[in-house]
Amino acid sequence: MSKLRPVKVVFSSSLPGAALLLMALALSGCPSPNSPTAPNPPTAIPTGTSTATGTTTSTPSSTPTGTASSTPTDTATVTATSTPTAYFTYSYSLGGTYGTAPGQFEAPQQVAVSNNGSVTLVYVTDGSNNRVQVYDSSTSSWTTYGGTASGSGAGQFYGPSGIGVDGSGDIFVADRNNYRIQEYNGSSWSVISLGSGSTTAGYFGTPSGLSVDAAGNVYVFDGSNAQVQTYSSGTWSILTSTYPGPEGSNAGVNAAGTTVYACDVGINYIYRYASGSWTT
Repeated sequence: MSKLRPVKVVFSSSLPGAALLLMALALSGCPSPNSPTAPNPPTAIPTGTSTATGTTTSTPSSTPTGTASSTPTDTATVTATSTPTAYFTYSYSLGGTYGTAPGQFEAPQQVAVSNNGSVTLVYVTDGSNNRVQVYDSSTSSWTTYGGTASGSGAGQFYGPSGIGVDGSGDIFVADRNNYRIQEYNGSSWSVISLGSGSTTAGYFGTPSGLSVDAAGNVYVFDGSNAQVQTYSSGTWSILTSTYPGPEGSNAGVNAAGTTVYACDVGINYIYRYASGSWTT
């Protein structure tokens, strides 16, 4: 057996740790670590440098880069193509242009609908045109009541807001800026409210929303007086004096007249009144 000869190894900081290790083994006559019969590296040989160097080879720069570039692209594409489909679907339009001709509008406020056999009538308060328009599906034509100039006589309006129709075809309008309610009985208009400047039943501050139930009872929402009033068989009654809605909200009532609703576009609320209390 040949004797091992001492070897003096000088480590250079400019060489990698793995290279230094191989040089030392070669000079000492020991088998290469790559050989199947190679013993474990002597514990006396420092391995810290090679371990630290190894960490530089494990940086997964390619994996995070690929994930970051592909995920946002797919997500953005799905969102952009799916959102518009749900919100921009409609079938037809009865009007929609700005103006004063029949079928044209300026700040339409509320809509009511009645059906008489195959005939559908659509009632619209044309707020800034100070009039009411009615669309007849059998003739595809518009009829107007009132005029583009405001007025205070029967059948004249000043910023009409809420509108409703009963089973007989009578039209009820909240004539907001005239602080009153008007009714059209098929031949003429009349003022059915009692006045303004009071919270007594039949008096209004800013009547806005209006709706009619199946029995023909009229519901009027008065924001400035915080009231909802009802009109039935020629008599006004106060349903509630705790109405939380604004002066310009739209309103509705169920067929039985047991629940009323109002929307508040300012704070995105829907108010519901039933069994003597309001909820949102």
